[in-house]
Amino acid sequence: WSSDALLELSDIANEQLRTLESMNFSHIHTKCQQELESRHSAAVAHLGQIYSQRLADLAQVYTQDVCPESDKFK
Repeated sequence: WSSDALLELSDIANEQLRTLESMNFSHIHTKCQQELESRHSAAVAHLGQIYSQRLADLAQVYTQDVCPESDKFK
């Protein structure tokens, strides 16, 4: 490699580095943050539905199975 070629290569690399440093990725960050919040909300809502269904299942088991059986021990 000649020194001129190395200097040119170095200049190109420095120019590309300056270009990268000047780029603004805040819009990408904002979109990712919004997507994360949306997925989190959906997951929490889904867990709430599962919890409510399990609570209803337990109430049904209690009223249909446990309560009638408890009369035997009175």
